Amino acid sequence: MTWIDKQFDRYLLSYKADEGNLFATLACYTSSPWEYVGRMVFYSGNIPPNTTTGDNLPSLHFHASQFNDIINILRYEKPLFLRMNTGSLTGDLATSSEEIGEQDP
Repeated sequence: MTWIDKQFDRYLLSYKADEGNLFATLACYTSSPWEYVGRMVFYSGNIPPNTTTGDNLPSLHFHASQFNDIINILRYEKPLFLRMNTGSLTGDLATSSEEIGEQDP
C-alpha cells in the first residue's frame, strides 16, 4: 500500500449545472511552483469510489451534503493536504497538527 500525500494552497471551483449526479469539483494546486496535485469531487446521489487520476494523483469523492463543510475547511485552515491510500482507496482532506484552542488568523 502506498500513501499519496499532497499539500495544496490554491483551488479552482467548478460548480456543475445539468451534469446529473455530479455536483461540483475542486481542483487543488500548489502555487510555488504552480502544479496540479489532485481533486475533490462532489456528487448529489451515489458516490463512486475514490480513484487516482492518470498521473497518479488523488481524486477524492464526497456527497454534496459535505460541500459546505469542505469549503469552510478551505477558508479557515492551512496548511491543507489531500491524502489517499492507493491500496484501499480511502482518503481525506487533512490539516497539519494544531494546538488546542488556537484560532487561525
